[in-house]
Amino acid sequence: MQHHVNKDTNNISFEVRDCLKKCGVSNKLIRNCTRKTRLLHDLNIYGDVAESLIEILEKDHGVNILYFDFQKYFPEEFFGENLIKKILFRIIPLTIIIEKRKSKYNPLTLAQIENAIKNKFLT
Repeated sequence: MQHHVNKDTNNISFEVRDCLKKCGVSNKLIRNCTRKTRLLHDLNIYGDVAESLIEILEKDHGVNILYFDFQKYFPEEFFGENLIKKILFRIIPLTIIIEKRKSKYNPLTLAQIENAIKNKFLT
């Protein structure tokens, strides 16, 4: 299978676009993506959607995800980890909590996803 990896720093490959579509990202949002776009920080992809994307890389593109540390890049979910956080979500504006929480995680860019498809390995 031939990959359509772009050397242009702004364009993302067909394969990456397809992965995003399969995860429910809108065409409008995908059109604005570049290779520097970050899954969590820019697209708000986390939890089940992020897990789905990683599974798509493994199943559809043969990417080895054995050494990929999901928790390094994504929270599993933002809501309801414990009672105190549930209460805080009601008191503090949600966007402030989410933005503060994102800073704990390493960015995973579309360029990294594209490289994983090309090299069959994601770490």
